[in-house]
Amino acid sequence: MGYYVTHNSKGEVLPTDNKFFYLIMDGARVVKPTEWQENLVCIVQNDWGQAAVYCYNEREFRRFSMEREDDKRIKVWVTYKHAKKLSGYQEYLNQTDDLPID
Repeated sequence: MGYYVTHNSKGEVLPTDNKFFYLIMDGARVVKPTEWQENLVCIVQNDWGQAAVYCYNEREFRRFSMEREDDKRIKVWVTYKHAKKLSGYQEYLNQTDDLPID
């Protein structure tokens, strides 16, 4: 199950086409992670705009950081201290770390 950051810390909806800019303006910091860390968000450039995916654990981080030939989307990583709260993440719903990565 994915969790997405769709609002900033002021409650404003993030625009579809420039989430990166608005998250940076709200305190996010660009990072180049080699391993999972708290408050990690992957901003993915899709055909229709950007998605800001909250990577809540190591498994989610691996899903988005693995290089795959069939996935040419641009990805930028940020840490955002509001990511967990604003994504609606609920830890008790995510007991699937033992499942294989798609």
